[in-house]
Amino acid sequence: MRLTHLSLTEAEAETLAAVLDRLIPSDDRGPGAVEAGVLAFIDSELAGALKHQHGAYAAGLAELDAQAVAQHGEPFARLPAPAQDELLRGIEAASGPWFEMVLGDCIDGLLSDPAYGGNRDFAGWRLVGYPGPSLIWTEEEQELDRRIPFRGSSLSRFLVARRG
Repeated sequence: MRLTHLSLTEAEAETLAAVLDRLIPSDDRGPGAVEAGVLAFIDSELAGALKHQHGAYAAGLAELDAQAVAQHGEPFARLPAPAQDELLRGIEAASGPWFEMVLGDCIDGLLSDPAYGGNRDFAGWRLVGYPGPSLIWTEEEQELDRRIPFRGSSLSRFLVARRG
């Protein structure tokens, strides 16, 4: 099943999903970047607030695929994880700014409010122990090393309540 993307071509989305899966993979602590909706977050941002970065994304993904084909005979998304990691280390060393941009956007998508398309099912917040936004933080909740139960809410709850 093919998904409709707002800014990425199908090939770019496939390559970026493979990159995101290597940057933050699923493990025993929870879902990785792909499962947490980071691809949808970045795709949406590249159609909006990060539109100015779309060319850099496209060029970097094309270069990554070209290197994968030249070195391994297959596009990046079809390579085994060790070969993908090797290529990403090379890209990080040779083109640090592109790698850092993608890594930063990946982290933003994992930790952003779900209202923006990433952090599906609060995966990122659960991973880092963030309870979710609150209009009021009690004195007890502001204590250092205090573990606050997960609230299961996002900014969208406050925005809807404000409009309603």
